[in-house]
Amino acid sequence: LVYRDLLFRDVDILHLALRKTRPEEYWANCAIYIQPANGQPMYDTLYEDIRFHEVGPGDIFLNVKTMAITSGSKRCCTDEAGTLKGLVLRNIHLPDSQGGMNVNFTAKDDAHPILGVRFEDVTGYGPVTKSGKVEFHE
Repeated sequence: LVYRDLLFRDVDILHLALRKTRPEEYWANCAIYIQPANGQPMYDTLYEDIRFHEVGPGDIFLNVKTMAITSGSKRCCTDEAGTLKGLVLRNIHLPDSQGGMNVNFTAKDDAHPILGVRFEDVTGYGPVTKSGKVEFHE
């Protein structure tokens, strides 16, 4: 199964979780959480015109991980991570969150990279953390 040409447009995010989490947690609370898994590739994903109405310090804007899913039945889950190629975030303006909302990219290894990430007219985010093979498109 391949995920291709995913579009998320014109979305209002009213508020995020009451309990703060860290990006490395398996069930991290994030506005946008992308987890390619089970050996499946994701190609050409677009998030556009996303509006935030309430955020707080330490909230996570974006968390992208290529990872293996180790829970669930053997039918649906494998221990192989997925890949992500082509992620565009466009026209997203985050409200004041006392330092910006966190952005995290974690590629499991070189065989399961995160490639072609672009931010177009995105403002208000905080530090960007990258681990593993992560490449931005300029």
